[in-house]
Amino acid sequence: MNLSEEQIRRFQSRIDKLYHSKKPLFGKLNANQMLCQCIEFFTLANPIEKRGMPVRIPCGETPLLRQNKTDLIDKDFEEAQKILKRQLKEFASLPEDFDFGEHPYFGKIKREFWVQLAVYHLNHHLKLFDI
Repeated sequence: MNLSEEQIRRFQSRIDKLYHSKKPLFGKLNANQMLCQCIEFFTLANPIEKRGMPVRIPCGETPLLRQNKTDLIDKDFEEAQKILKRQLKEFASLPEDFDFGEHPYFGKIKREFWVQLAVYHLNHHLKLFDI
């Protein structure tokens, strides 16, 4: 199981509809913090070390999936959008035998479950912003 090109296109289009000052329907995350939290999700699945190149994450030096997500640093909104869209595409193109990172709650999980989590996670956060 993998993300289809159509799913990628739809998610990227929805991400493009988000803007910095958009308010969530509920919850404490602002739009930039939501993008940063989604970037951190994909970084868990495809850790930076495994990509072989350092990537500047525009969310500051935050631990992955920190408990108080409202502390995420608010800067570089447009860059965060670009990074998330790129990560989504990279995630979908990972080889079938890719050694995914360990999930902090579920531990070592298979590709199919990572894909299901990615779809659920992005849908959840985008729906919070009515997108």
